[in-house]
Amino acid sequence: MSSGHVFVVNGRIEDLVHDAAVIPTDEYFVVEPHWDELLGLDPRRLQPSEWSPGGYGRAADGIPVWFIDVGDSPLQDVGPRGLAARLATVMREIAESGLEPMKGRLLPLVAVPVLGIGLGGLAGRQGEVVVALLETLEHAVQEHEIDVVVVTPDRSVYAAVQHKRKALRPDEPSDREQRRLGDLAARGQLALMIGAGASIPAGLPSWEELIDQLGANQDRSVLSQVRKLAESPLDQAELLSRLLSGQLGPAVVAAMHRTVRPSLAHALLAGLRTRETLTTNYDSLFERAVRAADPNLELRTLPATVGDPSEHWLLKMHGSLDDPTSIVLTRSDFVRYDARVKPAASVLQAVALTRHMLMVGLSLKDDNVVRLLLEVDDYRTGGRDGSSEPFATLLDVSGDEARAALWEGKVRWLRMGDGILPGSARELEVFLDGVAMHACQDTTWLLDERFVGLLPTKEDRELAREIRDLAQRVGERSRRYEGWTALAHALRGFGASGEGG
Repeated sequence: MSSGHVFVVNGRIEDLVHDAAVIPTDEYFVVEPHWDELLGLDPRRLQPSEWSPGGYGRAADGIPVWFIDVGDSPLQDVGPRGLAARLATVMREIAESGLEPMKGRLLPLVAVPVLGIGLGGLAGRQGEVVVALLETLEHAVQEHEIDVVVVTPDRSVYAAVQHKRKALRPDEPSDREQRRLGDLAARGQLALMIGAGASIPAGLPSWEELIDQLGANQDRSVLSQVRKLAESPLDQAELLSRLLSGQLGPAVVAAMHRTVRPSLAHALLAGLRTRETLTTNYDSLFERAVRAADPNLELRTLPATVGDPSEHWLLKMHGSLDDPTSIVLTRSDFVRYDARVKPAASVLQAVALTRHMLMVGLSLKDDNVVRLLLEVDDYRTGGRDGSSEPFATLLDVSGDEARAALWEGKVRWLRMGDGILPGSARELEVFLDGVAMHACQDTTWLLDERFVGLLPTKEDRELAREIRDLAQRVGERSRRYEGWTALAHALRGFGASGEGG
């Protein structure tokens, strides 16, 4: 029996690929409007038969959605532990439903919000809910062959959940690399480089599948010729471009412009909040995951938008589906790369020189990227082998030992699991979940009354109450004398409202 894992994501279930979801409602089966994107405009058609207060059940039409009553009356009677017991029953029912994992996953992924704390009956008791929720779900993934992802759009709730996970999770030697990368992200010293492997779990085609789709309308013998060039994707694309009369870009857009949600890897990477991200992907799934994590964060997409270089930005090195003419795919495209988009190459090299790069979904077989990174390494070392620390960490799901040896001393090459899919892809997700946990050093929950249940001792809770009282006084004084404004702002950053204790 495969043991499951509890992931935590700052985002929205509607913006995350999953196999099943748990949706909160109440005894009258009122579903909040923000779930319409996931459920459609008439959720009442999904009401389970024999719905009753304190109930739960699968959607009436059989889709993999389970509803659970988190209304005021039932929850006030049973509290966080009663809700957790009900959730445990739902998890068992989902696991026993015959749910199949989506393509590319080892175990089904069940998305669960932090229940009962929004408009539900446990608003104001977030700390207790977080503890009960985590303990229940950790037990569920040990008992059943499922993975669970806890999803919350609230940054304070996300930070509180991550804090509690660190307290519950024993510190193991295997966490060392996750902690190292998480600390780099927290200090603003980590940059991301994302390749196609991150988008495949979201439902987008692999290269082989894309070739089949692009060649679907071609003569069978022609497609056979394309496949014979499998050792060189650039030459495959070059031949296809000729067959399509130079219209390869629009054909790629048509093949990939489907409605898909970001993968779990996208969501976990978005949670790292790195300032600099580069991608060879054409899709916009990472951008969507970033918006889901923080709708107020402006992510500049280069080269389409240019803004303050201190802001968060994403460089699309090989073009975008939004502009078919920008797509870099054939050998001719790569030969002309420097002439067409040399500044993009310069940005990659500048980031590699000034940040540690975390590479996800890449195999370092792209001749263009390889050339640029080798130039960086040569510049850093002055042509001397092994004279500096690796400038990047690559998470490898294919177990490519030869390529790992090739990049030794330049890239820290971490093999995920046994290097065999789909298990290795899941190990990558588990690894990224650990990185995200360590990267989250946000304390916006610390003085928030809603999370008092997370503070370990009576003395801690009393101290938090005293500081909240102080924050109220400082907030009042700051409205009369601006000298207190900075302190009032700092206390609000720890969750003290300044409007009462």
